Amino acid sequence: MMSPTWAVVCLSVVLASGCSHFKKNKPLKINTDQNSPLRMHVYDWNEHKTDSVNPADQILLLPPLGIEARDLKTDFYHHLYSGAQRRFSSPLKVIRPDSAYAPYIEDSNLMRNDGSLDIGEVAFLGALMNCKYVICPNIRELKPYHPQRIDISLLLINSGTGKICAEFAGVFDAKNRDIYDYFIEYSNAHKSKNESKDDLGFKIKSPAAFQGFVSDMCGTVMADRLSL
Repeated sequence: MMSPTWAVVCLSVVLASGCSHFKKNKPLKINTDQNSPLRMHVYDWNEHKTDSVNPADQILLLPPLGIEARDLKTDFYHHLYSGAQRRFSSPLKVIRPDSAYAPYIEDSNLMRNDGSLDIGEVAFLGALMNCKYVICPNIRELKPYHPQRIDISLLLINSGTGKICAEFAGVFDAKNRDIYDYFIEYSNAHKSKNESKDDLGFKIKSPAAFQGFVSDMCGTVMADRLSL
């Protein structure tokens, strides 16, 4: 399945604490505490890690679950793909909306009646697409307009074993001071010559800019912590 030819949003994030780092501000706070806004859990990664660093391994990136509006789902998918493509050394695959496999990536197929993810079906898709891993994003809350709030979870699933290898979850709330500071630092590091400090403060109100920021953070953290 060919990778999409969508125009990518030219965004990149500079992170701290093991990832790349912000030049001025505090490090990115990521831990395993369920109450933490940004959480990273790694499960039995040593079982999978030996081959995971092989850049020939392909990763299937699924569209984000939990978004009913088709246009919003597609736009966010573009951002997630762009963020992962910039950060991962492993090649990415997608299943395009016009593909014969498109029905398999709908929420109705991947989510059970109780709202849980059908891990077996996700692993089956990965094997079908000849990918060692599948990244399955799940949007638990999405408020696209200012003050934006995105509650997202990304599972990394081994297609061969059907096991969850890792999960990165985050609540990106524009009203949270840390998230706001990260966004401003991220935007400042990549601003155009004509953008002023006031422009950056206004930029956080853009749904596209904020979703691009969140997607790039997700891609950066997963690539760094898992050497993907």
